[in-house]
Amino acid sequence: MRADLLQLSQVGLPSVDAIGRRLGMSARTLQRRLREAGERFDAVSRQVLSTLTEAYLRDPSVTISEVAYLLAFSESSAFSRAFKAWTGEAARVSGRARSRERLTLERHR
Repeated sequence: MRADLLQLSQVGLPSVDAIGRRLGMSARTLQRRLREAGERFDAVSRQVLSTLTEAYLRDPSVTISEVAYLLAFSESSAFSRAFKAWTGEAARVSGRARSRERLTLERHR
């Protein structure tokens, strides 16, 4: 299901209904199966959102405004506030730090 969330996440995350349809089941069946597996749709969605956020911020060609748009935030300041609440750091600093970290790792290969 995580792969389906990522594939359908062109702008924002898809709903439980959209994922259920893609998997050939109702939203209620999907939620029941997730519950049986010890998961919740909102928790899985947050994990996917985190994965997407990290990937976008690592890409130096993607601006903070573009990240905000791709994650369906109304504006970049709303994304920046949310990111700071999630991580305790500014999105710009996080993205630059991760890019520098990646460059450092690549130089040492």
